[in-house]
Amino acid sequence: MVTLLSLVFSSMFIFWVISQCVKNPGIVDIYWPFAFVLIAFYFWTINPNPSIYNLLAKLCILSWGFRLFTFLLITRVLPYHVEKRYDKLLKSKYYSFPIQMLFQFLTQVCLILIIATPIYFITSQPITELTILFIVGISLSIIGIIGETITDFQLFWYRENDVEHVCKVGLWRYSRHPNYFFDCLVWFGFSLIAMNVEYGYIALVSPLMLLYIMLVITIPVTESYSLAKRPKEYLRYQKETSKIVPWFRSH
Repeated sequence: MVTLLSLVFSSMFIFWVISQCVKNPGIVDIYWPFAFVLIAFYFWTINPNPSIYNLLAKLCILSWGFRLFTFLLITRVLPYHVEKRYDKLLKSKYYSFPIQMLFQFLTQVCLILIIATPIYFITSQPITELTILFIVGISLSIIGIIGETITDFQLFWYRENDVEHVCKVGLWRYSRHPNYFFDCLVWFGFSLIAMNVEYGYIALVSPLMLLYIMLVITIPVTESYSLAKRPKEYLRYQKETSKIVPWFRSH
């Protein structure tokens, strides 16, 4: 465990240094999927389980991480697209940008170590047989990865063509945050897979923590910026559209 913590914190420090060198706060976003992939690789090397079920689960985890890392790198970091939530960090008069970014990274590390719980179980013990939990878990994870990919590209494509209005194309017509829904689905699927091993039920803390963060922090902050930019249109969007779960519009 000490080796794992050393890897996670040292990689965090490297990413933090890079963010300071290039003056790009978006580096913290790509560290998120990178850290999960790092953790998966670490446990894979010390517990090379031969089970085909473990292998499928690990490939699913790596697919999620590589997909998100590549998407964020191409759409945010390389074009230097700074998210609104980082504007205050850049303009703060109370704490320097390096200190605030270090706090952002440390916060992420704490969350990552909790949310990565399914990875610990999936990679530490062999899954010896095909169970209903495994089938449902791997299916939900695959659906989640595909859905998250689709919704990310729908939003990216829309913002490239129209920055003045609220995105209501595709699944964004039925949910204000469909990408978050599919992300939760991915980690709920990983947790179900983890339940195939001893004490794997503990992994349920992962999607529950993720959902809590989204409902209490991420969504309110994101929507506050949208309301400030286009209050009437977004307020109507809130009234008509489900918050996370894709559902029929209310009008």
